[in-house]
Amino acid sequence: MDGMGIAWYTATSSAYIDDQEGTRPALYKTQSPPTNDFNFRSLCANTESACIFAHIRATSGSPVTPINNHPFVFGRHSFMHNGTVTDFARIRGDMTNLMAYDAYINIRGTTDTEYVAALYMTFLTAYGSEASWQEEYPLQVMKAALVRTVTCIMELQRKSLGRKATPNGLNLCATDGRKLVACRFRNHVSEQPASLYWSDSAGTTLNRKVPGDVGGDRGNLRQAHYDIETVHSIFNLTPVAHVSFVPDPKDPKPVVLPMIARIGEFPASEAPACYLHGYVSARLFRTRESPSSSDSDEGFPVCVAATKVDGFNLSLTPFSHGLDYRSAVIHGHACLLDSTTDREEVLWAMQLITDGIVPQRWEHTRTPPDAAEMASTRILKVRIDAASAKVHDTGPKEKDKDLADEKTRDVVWTGAVPYIEILGTPQPADTNRVSAIPSYLSDYIRTHNANNGQAGWKVVDIISGLVSWVFGRTL
Repeated sequence: MDGMGIAWYTATSSAYIDDQEGTRPALYKTQSPPTNDFNFRSLCANTESACIFAHIRATSGSPVTPINNHPFVFGRHSFMHNGTVTDFARIRGDMTNLMAYDAYINIRGTTDTEYVAALYMTFLTAYGSEASWQEEYPLQVMKAALVRTVTCIMELQRKSLGRKATPNGLNLCATDGRKLVACRFRNHVSEQPASLYWSDSAGTTLNRKVPGDVGGDRGNLRQAHYDIETVHSIFNLTPVAHVSFVPDPKDPKPVVLPMIARIGEFPASEAPACYLHGYVSARLFRTRESPSSSDSDEGFPVCVAATKVDGFNLSLTPFSHGLDYRSAVIHGHACLLDSTTDREEVLWAMQLITDGIVPQRWEHTRTPPDAAEMASTRILKVRIDAASAKVHDTGPKEKDKDLADEKTRDVVWTGAVPYIEILGTPQPADTNRVSAIPSYLSDYIRTHNANNGQAGWKVVDIISGLVSWVFGRTL
């Protein structure tokens, strides 16, 4: 190895610098192997961060010195690279001519990557000054800047070298501590770029033969699903979802709220979205403005989670106890729909959410909502950036050593306890004037309970417009 560098994001400096919010990268570079560097090991043992860039360098010819180690930092932005800008010396001057002045004078070393980073920052900030490095930029702007950087390098090579230009290795990665963009690129007719993996869970290794593998329990990986249909079905089985967000960037304490959520695709939209319903006084709605009234088209980041428990698994040891369940998580950016300009989509979302609780309920009520109701109710639309689901339906599991313990097996009961949600008898309101339970409601209750009774409970039919159930074990 020719050096190592690590950048980790921390909010410490923001506590002492006026007009600075959020996290900034702390930087450590060394020529020592990480396992032999006492300072590095001490930092790792006593540092916590939600965003870390780490890089072990193998030089392509530039001097071996800590100043040339990745990552490279520009304000709140960090940048690193795996690969080589070929014939860098031939195009370095042309790259410099395209840079913003502050980006150029921030270059401290001689490696091709730092020049690429300066070019990326030039395009990201639209030739901005050093002050612009403290800003956050939308993910699409970061992506566009990275693509433009790669394209620019190739154009300069073609202009300077013509057909003599040789292929580049441009696996690039940039972050502002909250968002990350990366590319895997090599402009060769047959050779593949260097490897680049991603994972959405923690671990120590990545294996190209096992998608998503991070050196953990392979059994958990087989439970993972990434198709929107599975996520969709889980959300629509769950009456209440939990929405996580940070209400105030100046006081970044996360908040989790229970809300009604449904996934659907508005006819004029390009993709499904998650719709959340609540009153205008809800904290999530009070602390955020619609993108139509701000400079951002991104919305604000949220995480929405839904879980359906199907049973309790009782094993020989408490350690092996667990649940059968279906869970789904959505990461995305949310914006408030305007009840005037987005009225059609708001009404569509209200019907989606209403019928998601009790099918056909919307058409059997007074609709559309009046002006006061529209003003007091908000719809939050979450653009789905990433979604995943996990399904565990294997029942109890035992370790081999416990199965070999005959004495324990003779005295400990093991098995599954189904967890079943059964709808009860509808109770009329004091103001209700309709004597019979509507057929759409009784049909829904019958279907729901039949679907949820497969694990060992029996539902008796609806008789004379009244719903009654007798529960008993299926023999």
